[in-house]
Amino acid sequence: MIDQPLVSVLILTYNQERYISQAISCALAQNTVFPFEIVVGEDCSTDRTRDIVQEFQQKYPEIVRVVTSDTNVGMMKNFLRTVAACHGKYIAFCDGDDYWHNPEKLQIQVDFLENHHDYGMVHGAYYAFFEETESFHRWIHSKKMTENEDTVHVKLLCGQYPWKTSTICARGSLVHQVVREDQEGFDERFLLADVQLIVGMAARARVKYLDIELSTYRVLPDSACHSECSLRNLAFLQSKQEVYLHLWEKYKVSEHSLPIMKGHIYGPLITAAYWCRNLEVASAALKELAECDSPWTWRRYVYYLGLKYPIFDFFIKPVLQFRRTIRWHFYTRLWRRKRL
Repeated sequence: MIDQPLVSVLILTYNQERYISQAISCALAQNTVFPFEIVVGEDCSTDRTRDIVQEFQQKYPEIVRVVTSDTNVGMMKNFLRTVAACHGKYIAFCDGDDYWHNPEKLQIQVDFLENHHDYGMVHGAYYAFFEETESFHRWIHSKKMTENEDTVHVKLLCGQYPWKTSTICARGSLVHQVVREDQEGFDERFLLADVQLIVGMAARARVKYLDIELSTYRVLPDSACHSECSLRNLAFLQSKQEVYLHLWEKYKVSEHSLPIMKGHIYGPLITAAYWCRNLEVASAALKELAECDSPWTWRRYVYYLGLKYPIFDFFIKPVLQFRRTIRWHFYTRLWRRKRL
């Protein structure tokens, strides 16, 4: 095992036997002049994921370490124990169903952080790969995104700063500091951990965006944040709402941005509530938006009215279903790219 890895590559995985080999292989293929380790947090998968990651550990014992257990501990505990196992000066993240298509990713990001000590985190552009249609789309950020780096955490909470976890490399000390100082934010009840981590780092240190394609984000028909199950989508968005409200209070964000932030989290919640036929959740979300004078959008009221009045829903539901289908078709087919 490497005694002093400069970088720890953190990969979380659960039931991803189809994708985890590519995630680890692309990390192993990184061209660097420094040593790095790959720390895989495997949460007692019920498929062949554990066997696959252990095979990598046996083949590359100097680089790959697997953090696992005899029982499933859940996403948050798996995240926390894997972070604690990272020994590198820097920590780079890659989800188990994503991969780094750029073999220079780590070297580029570490070079930047080594030469810019006032920055805590660096990220970049990525490709979204829609598995159903085998199509790619390149996602980039505006070059103006990081002009005012003191407010990146506010932009993140307002949905105005796009990012993907698998493009991020950060100082290990900063990652551990965020986890240590926000124990409430990393409570097991939450269904996500990356938002707390990214916002926490952006609130404490400068963030740099590099306009370079670094990774590929795999868009699956069914995942933690994209599911064909309406109830699962609603549960995820409710957990996300709680996370955002916690972060808003913790980092004392200006009330001026509150309507934008609430529009970002409650708008999708109303949509999810509609497809679950949950009037209570939709009503509470609409009330929150009205109380903070969030900018009006026709979509949230259409969904709410369709949920409250069956006769109205009879006419608009086919239109909404058609819109949903066309929107997915637009994302996955009109931006088709050849396989990388």
